[in-house]
Amino acid sequence: MAGLSSSFPPATSSAPPRTADGGRHSRTTGGTLSLAALLAIAGGFLDAFTYIAHGGVFANAQTGNVVLLGVFAASGDWLGAVRHVLPILAFFIGVGIAEKVGDPPVGRRLKRPQRFALVLEIAVLAVVGALPTSFSNTVVILAVAFVAALQSTIFGKLATGR
Repeated sequence: MAGLSSSFPPATSSAPPRTADGGRHSRTTGGTLSLAALLAIAGGFLDAFTYIAHGGVFANAQTGNVVLLGVFAASGDWLGAVRHVLPILAFFIGVGIAEKVGDPPVGRRLKRPQRFALVLEIAVLAVVGALPTSFSNTVVILAVAFVAALQSTIFGKLATGR
């Protein structure tokens, strides 16, 4: 998300070597790119899943919800607009909690915040996947938006040498 900074280190913590002109070589590895691709695929699936199966609301990338919020509000459909506010709020709460996980007092207790975020996300998504289709769309969307924010914040920086 633009304008937000993260206290999490990039996936690779050592600085890449300098080039002849004083710049830095990219340190992005095949494993880092594979992880980025896997997270992007998972995010796209989650958006498709919540949009198609859970009421036409996105849960992973909040850009779609902001657009739909504006479209519904501009057309005077306030009930339709409000449906897109809760996932945005759940995402912001998830970002705030993820930032707290990266703060030094909490971060010292969690030696691997990326692993913590992935385990939590897997657990939440396993529960969401096991829920019957009659279960509340709102709960599903809010849970997915929350863990998507954790993922986005904690894995938001790849080791690119910047």
